[in-house]
Amino acid sequence: MASDSELDLAALAAAAERDPTIDWLLALAESGFAIPVTLVVDGYLITGAPVRDEHWGAALDGQVEGIIGVTEEHFRRSGEGAMPDAQARAFELIRANRLTDALRLRREEQARRRAEIEAQIPEGEEWDPKDLPDGLGLLWARERARERFMTLTGASIMMPPGRREDIGTVRVAIDRIGAWWPARFESAPEDGGEDGAEEANAG
Repeated sequence: MASDSELDLAALAAAAERDPTIDWLLALAESGFAIPVTLVVDGYLITGAPVRDEHWGAALDGQVEGIIGVTEEHFRRSGEGAMPDAQARAFELIRANRLTDALRLRREEQARRRAEIEAQIPEGEEWDPKDLPDGLGLLWARERARERFMTLTGASIMMPPGRREDIGTVRVAIDRIGAWWPARFESAPEDGGEDGAEEANAG
């Protein structure tokens, strides 16, 4: 059973409230529904569609695979012979420990913990997290903690003095978001926008 102090600390971490639409966007992302939004993050305008964390893992895994591929191609073309065994083993280990897989396993573990906690909650009765057995009260408090980051895909950022740059997939610290709205940005008529207005399709 968790101590009062442990539960109190976990509750404090989970208690800070934010606009519920952020949690709604995160819930949509978890369900696989991507809706493009524009965020103000530390004064920068970032447009993209919130998605599951696995997209962030896939983006980094793709970068890593590209670097490994360039190195392997260099050895094939250089005439230096086979790649050293130590480097080949290192590449094999990196490929066996993909971030995408780690994030997927974390999601599965979170779902398992939530199911375990819910099985211990008495249905239709008043209950206290401190009464849950085997430290589940502390896990319950942690599971209620806020998500700290949001992953956007198809993202772009507005750079001064008004140039938009595609950045692909990006992680945003939620606490740094100052404002957000359904994605819509202005484009010049010569860029294909009708009357200067174009809906963002970042999903």
